[in-house]
Amino acid sequence: MHGGDEYVTQPNAQQTSVAEQIVASGTVDLVYGQHVHVVQPWAMIDDTHVIYGLGNLVAQHYDDVPRGQEGLIAMVTFTQGPDGEWTVGEAEYVPTLTTKYSTGPVRLLQINKALEEGTGDKARLEAGLTRTREAVLSLDMEGITER
Repeated sequence: MHGGDEYVTQPNAQQTSVAEQIVASGTVDLVYGQHVHVVQPWAMIDDTHVIYGLGNLVAQHYDDVPRGQEGLIAMVTFTQGPDGEWTVGEAEYVPTLTTKYSTGPVRLLQINKALEEGTGDKARLEAGLTRTREAVLSLDMEGITER
């Protein structure tokens, strides 16, 4: 799903309406959204996972929008039940930060791993991690694991 207002952390009415319509079709097990260049929440609509926005994985954006260098990798495991139906069995996310080219080669950092290893700007990584967590969980989605 492609939609939303750029640099806005919460999904807009169009995003939520389209997600509801897609889920109501009964033909999907996961709604995967992108466009706004910042991390947006994960939600559950009628037992269907909805990922509204992943932020940026590799991008260069304005310095005054630090969220534009933040993103996540979504990892979703599907499980087939005895009836042959597929469901999301596990949902995980990896918070990421893309470094600026003006400070050297662009690097995609897994935030938690970089913090553990002491790689990168600790304050910047911690700020990105906090914003990513807050955004992903802002709609009170349960059952998501952070890596």
